[in-house]
Amino acid sequence: MRWLTKVDRRGRVTLPKTMRDELGIKPGDGFDFGIAEKGRVVVTRRSDGLSFLLVVPDREAA
Repeated sequence: MRWLTKVDRRGRVTLPKTMRDELGIKPGDGFDFGIAEKGRVVVTRRSDGLSFLLVVPDREAA
């Protein structure tokens, strides 16, 4: 499944409810963010090690 979201003026990203439900994300859950090759952002849940990948398109390609 794929979800789309945007960064707001304060730099926040809202995870869609369907994503939170599918991944069991609850208020207060912590995440680590890292940058991988080719503009990919890796997001890892700190509590149980669950990882998923967010792809951030290159601004020049958009």
